[in-house]
Formats: sequence, C-alpha cells, structure tokens
Amino acid sequence: MKNTRILSITAGLVVVGSIIYTFSGDNNVIPYAERIQKERADKDTYLLTSKESPLSEEDKRNFQGLSYYPVNELFKVKASLELIPAREIVTMPTSDGKEKRYRKFANARFELKGKMLQLVVYEPLQKLDNLLFLPFADGTSALETYGAGRYLDFEVPDGDELIIDFNLAYNPYCAYSDKYSCPLPPRENFMSIAIEAGEKNYLKN
Repeated sequence: MKNTRILSITAGLVVVGSIIYTFSGDNNVIPYAERIQKERADKDTYLLTSKESPLSEEDKRNFQGLSYYPVNELFKVKASLELIPAREIVTMPTSDGKEKRYRKFANARFELKGKMLQLVVYEPLQKLDNLLFLPFADGTSALETYGAGRYLDFEVPDGDELIIDFNLAYNPYCAYSDKYSCPLPPRENFMSIAIEAGEKNYLKN
C-alpha cells in the first residue's frame, strides 16, 4: 500500500509545498484568508484531476469540493521549540494495522484558547525535502473532523520558533480511501481542546 507520508510529499508540489512557499513571506501581498482559500481551491482541483488523486473515478464524478472551517487567525500560533537531543525513534501504528517509524524532532509549546499546550514534531527516518511532520487529534476528531486525526507539515526552521497554522491542517489520504496506510497520531499529540480550523470530515456525495 502507498504510504501517506510519501504521497504527501508527491502531492506537496501542488498542495503542501505550495502552502509552505506561500506562507514563507515571499508572497504576502495577497491577504491571508485569500491565500488559504486559493490553496484550498488548488487542492480540490488536484483531487479532481490528478492521476495521483486518492479519489476513485466514482468519487470524482460526485466530488463537490472538500469541507473546511472558516479561516480564523486565532488558530495561527507561534510555538517555541525545544529540540529533543536524543532524537528518540518511535513507532506509530497506521490505519491498516501496520507500523511507521519516525524520529522525534522537538517539543512545540504554544498557547491557544487560554491553555498552554505541547505537541511533538517528528521527522521521517529518511529525510524528505527538509520537512517535519505533525500528526494530531483534538476535540473535533471523530465528530466534525477525521476520526484518525489530521496532519501538518513544516520546513525545518532556522531558529527555535515555529509557526503552527491549524488553518492548514489536512486529512491523510486514508480519509478518502482505505487503500492507503496512514500513521495515527500518538497519544502525546492528543489535545483536549477543539481545533475548529483546517479540513473537516470528507463526506462522499
């Protein structure tokens, strides 16, 4: 089976990669919410037209676009990073009962909704395009958002801070098809608060 991390890199040239580039500061003449809306429209186009799309041909015929929360800058936070010196290797279970290994990169600490929170940021054992991986679950999981959690990707930062924008949170491909093997967020990345930002549940029409 395909692995979600590999396909997220492949699709990233259209979706994740363009998001990282767009929000790197080189294209900030476009209003923030408008930029995100454009990325969402680009992803819809990708899912509908790409040969690498996880949607079946039947799904594509009925596809009317993904569902998202409204863009809300409350969910764009600055996190302080505490690098993990030992770079512990952890094994994450996947949606199809397999396992995927990652290396812990840093603890990201930030404040949101009046609470101090911490998430662990990971890196693949085989470094791909200098990207970090943040799987998480929250109070919306299995209700308004995908029950097996959502993902964020980042470029490795130069310093000890990281901008975490939950408006960019996206579903793994196994949310669209059971053909894929997707890492499940570890318990340490479960948040009790609701993250009403980013991609919602995918509902077939």
